[in-house]
Amino acid sequence: MLFGGRNRGWTVSTPPRVVWFDSHGDLNTPETTESGFMDGMAVSMLTGRCWRTILAKIPDFHPIPDEALLMLGIRDLDSPEIDVIERSNISVLSPERVRGDIVGVASLAKSMDRVYVHLDLDVLDPTEGRANALAAPNGLHADELYGLLQALRAQVEIAAIALTAYDPRCDPQGKVANVARKAVEAVVG
Repeated sequence: MLFGGRNRGWTVSTPPRVVWFDSHGDLNTPETTESGFMDGMAVSMLTGRCWRTILAKIPDFHPIPDEALLMLGIRDLDSPEIDVIERSNISVLSPERVRGDIVGVASLAKSMDRVYVHLDLDVLDPTEGRANALAAPNGLHADELYGLLQALRAQVEIAAIALTAYDPRCDPQGKVANVARKAVEAVVG
């Protein structure tokens, strides 16, 4: 079980806190998606904006409040996702906002206590290597990602991390795989 429940020490009264690294907002729903891509609905599911009937069948799953989510590196958004962000209490920071204040950005998570880190490797700028076919330009550089993860680790307990959206066919030289390894080392020390 990833979210909620007794297995991770989180309860309904203390939902998990999430730091979401991604180039995409993942805030689409079946009604708003332009592509039909299910991965583009992950944050909407996490926050209870869609697929409620199916999610209700997952034991101990409870949507997290917007305030429990910090999204970093987001830059490739559909128009409906922008609308959701503007109406929500989700903290969303583009790579430009993150640059130059890595410690300050990480300190936003200080009140979160324990966090789950979702690291979609397409948060990286494609000049660092392509994590997948959906990688968008103007992303974080590897050193910025490492700095954010280290500063985050200094502020809060990272209870779990997931590396996602890696397609080795898009990374024939293994550049992103190397960044992923170093990112995990930055989290575990």
